[in-house]
Amino acid sequence: METTGLENTALENEELERALFDDRDNPEPWQVFGDWLQSQGDPRGEMITRSFAGDEAALVKWVQERERSWLGEWLDDTKMAKVEWRHGFMHHATIAADKGSLGSAHEHALRLLLDAPVTRFLHALTIENYIANTDDTGIVPIMRKVELPGLRHLDVGEVRGAPSRRDSVQEFLEMFPRLWSLRAAGLSARPIVHDELRSLSLSVRPSTSQTVGAAALPKLERLEIRCADVGFNASEPKDIAPLFSTERCPRLKHLALRSHPRASSFITCLAASTLLPQLQTLSLRGGLITRRGARQLIADRDAFAHLEVLDLRDTEETSTTTAYLKERLSVAGELRIGGVSDWVPF
Repeated sequence: METTGLENTALENEELERALFDDRDNPEPWQVFGDWLQSQGDPRGEMITRSFAGDEAALVKWVQERERSWLGEWLDDTKMAKVEWRHGFMHHATIAADKGSLGSAHEHALRLLLDAPVTRFLHALTIENYIANTDDTGIVPIMRKVELPGLRHLDVGEVRGAPSRRDSVQEFLEMFPRLWSLRAAGLSARPIVHDELRSLSLSVRPSTSQTVGAAALPKLERLEIRCADVGFNASEPKDIAPLFSTERCPRLKHLALRSHPRASSFITCLAASTLLPQLQTLSLRGGLITRRGARQLIADRDAFAHLEVLDLRDTEETSTTTAYLKERLSVAGELRIGGVSDWVPF
């Protein structure tokens, strides 16, 4: 295998890279960048050229022959990574481990990964089954030390174990101004604000639900809020209700409020909101709709009638409530109601 000695060095061209970040799906800036890399002796330039040649099998073989020299220690030290390449650079990286593995393994893998120059144009990063060890370590301090100007999608799932830094959600958003989607535990001491975010999925607790309700997300289209506590410890619906305004989320089309033991309270809040008329889908799945909540939903059914999907699965207090809703409730699209059935992730 030939080598130039530049396989894992950082070559930067600010002007050309700006064009890639602004329009990464346009092939022309990539081809220009590939020509420049080749002129500098960087093999990633050849990979960009090969990626537009149309021979997928040859490209995969070519990448596999060079993957170790590009990632080196990361591939040697970690066995829990998946990598997707595009145009000579890492496009999507997944760091995973068996459930129960300590977070230090994830943190070590993340440090090695982000040190590799091939992550400069990283588009998506997924961290699975992460368990935080202490409040003094974690993925936020690691990611704060690197630049990922093209990152669009970040999924850190459910952070279990010791609490993460309280500002983690907003810190992620401030670190990555081009981010389009974020899935994380809902830990934030400040209101969640971002100009580009399209999709947000959070677990919230009583101590953080008010900051979610005060969010300002002008381009958000999908929002999932999962209740992380049950019973009397659950977050109050009134804390989240201020979010049900077109002023805070003027483009929101898909809303999921999952596993909340007071799901009935959301029915009244939503029916009176300015947000509901613009929603296309609504899910209260896994929460609790009492008989009183069911009667309120029927009383307000005209406000929900336009929905393309209304998901009320696993919410009913009794089978009588289920039958009551099935008999009286209908929407323009699909009504999902009853017990456990196939679930498509939000």
